[in-house]
Formats: sequence, structure tokens, C-alpha cells
Amino acid sequence: MSSKDAGAPAPRPGGRPRDPAIEEAILKAVRARIATDGCSRLTIGYVVADTGVTRPTPYRRWAYKRELVVDALHYGLRKQHEAHPPMDVERMTPLESSLLRRQPAHGAEHPGRSRRPGRRRAVARLAGARAARGAAEGAKPPAGKGKSGQ
Repeated sequence: MSSKDAGAPAPRPGGRPRDPAIEEAILKAVRARIATDGCSRLTIGYVVADTGVTRPTPYRRWAYKRELVVDALHYGLRKQHEAHPPMDVERMTPLESSLLRRQPAHGAEHPGRSRRPGRRRAVARLAGARAARGAAEGAKPPAGKGKSGQ
């Protein structure tokens, strides 16, 4: 009978378990360095100095700087998605959904500038108010409560 049988326990890695808080601190430091200095000037030495970990710590988790940068960017996108969940279009009033449909494509004419910046703010305010109302009410509003149903 060999050690690879179904009943044999899997080998356990040695050492103590890794602290997820250290990994998160490293990823945040990498994101901050990329934002201030750019990716090309990022070094593991800067990350070590910013986080206060020992020099081997990042290398135990990431073999190359490229992998560290990709994980840091992925971490930021994941946190952003968690902080801003997708809009529930089905729960919007007719006015809110019509404003959302009329928005121009991002950067359609001028990158970084909307053709109607006031409309973007209005949609953001309406979406925020709608989210607050939905959380307070806890239920879908009755049909015909929008401007078109009056």
C-alpha cells in the first residue's frame, strides 16, 4: 500500500499559517506606490519600507513583481466592486431609468468629460436616494408611482 492511497492524509505545508492582514497591507502599499510613482518605479524595497515587513515576506507570496502588481490591481477592483454593487434597474422609478438610458457613453466626445455633467450628477443623486429609500422601505414600490403614472 502506497502513501498516495485515498485514505492517506495529504501532506501539510510546514511553518505557521500566513496572516491575511499582511498580504492586504502589502497589496495596499503596492497600489499606493503605483498611484504615486508609477509601476516602473515600484520596487520591493519600497513596499517593504512602506509596510514594515521583512524583505522575504513579499517573495514568499509572489515570485515576481509582475504577479504582485496584478494581484494588487485585482484586489483594488474587487474592493471597488464590493463597495459599489451594480444598480438594480428593476427597482428604479421610470424617471430614474429614463435618465440612466439617456446618459452618453463614457468619454464619447471628450475622454474624461461628459457632454452633460449635470445629468450625471442628477442620476447619481437619484440612484443614491433610491438606494436609501429601498433600504428604508425594504420592498419594491407600487407600480405607477413615477412621473408617468400621475
